Amino acid sequence: MQPGKITPFTIESEQLNRTVKLSIYCPKDYSPFVDHQLSLCFDGQDVSQMGQIHRKYEQLIDQLSDPIVFVFIHYTNAEERRLEYHPNGIHRKAYQLFITDELIPYLNVHYHLSQTAEQTILIGDSLAASIALTLTLEYPALSKRAILFSPMVTPEMIAHIRQLDETQCKQLNYYLIVGNTEDHFQLMTGNDADFLNPIRVLHAVFNACNIQHYYAELDGGHTWKTWKPQIEDALNYYFG
Repeated sequence: MQPGKITPFTIESEQLNRTVKLSIYCPKDYSPFVDHQLSLCFDGQDVSQMGQIHRKYEQLIDQLSDPIVFVFIHYTNAEERRLEYHPNGIHRKAYQLFITDELIPYLNVHYHLSQTAEQTILIGDSLAASIALTLTLEYPALSKRAILFSPMVTPEMIAHIRQLDETQCKQLNYYLIVGNTEDHFQLMTGNDADFLNPIRVLHAVFNACNIQHYYAELDGGHTWKTWKPQIEDALNYYFG
C-alpha cells in the first residue's frame, strides 16, 4: 500500500471460487493509529478511473469529517458482473458472502478502519448500485448507507423494503440519483431497459417508509457524464 496512490491487490475467494482483483486508496496522511472510514466501490475500475472519486476526495479532504479508505472491487467480465451483481443473479449470495466474510475481515486485519456500519459507505453505478443497495438491506451490520448512481431496481427489492420495520427504516440513509433520459437505455444484450421509472418508485417507497435519503433527477443518461459531477455532493452528504 502506498498512501496517496491506488494500489492493486488480490484475494483468493472460497465463496466465489476465483481470484478477485481489487485496488485500495489510502490518504496521503494515512496512519495505522487513526480510525478511517471505509468506502467499498463496486464496479471499482469505473468508479476510480471514470468517476475519479479519490481525486475529488483529495480536493475536499480538509472539509470532510474523517479520513476515508477507498476499496475498489473489480469485475472480470460483463457476464460475471451480471451473475454476481444482479438482484436475481445466481451468484449474488456468494458475492455478498465474499464481501462480508472474506473481504471485510481481510481489510480489518491489514488496515485501521472504523468497524461500524455507520462509517462504511457502499458506492456503485447501475448493477453495481444494485448490489450496494441489496447489501445494506440484507447485511445492515456491514453498512446502512450507500451512494446509488442509477441502480437497477426490481419488484423484489421494492417488496423487501416495504417489509422492513420502523426501526430498520430509520437506520438507513441513501444518496440516490438518476438521469432524466434513463427510461430508454440500451443494454449490452441489445434490449432496452427503463431505469428511471423503477427508481422513481424506489424514491416513493423510501418516502413512504420514512427512509432518509437524498434524491435527484439530473439532465442526462445512464453514463458517468451524468454521475461524475455528483461525486463531490455525495461525499459531502455523508462526510461533510
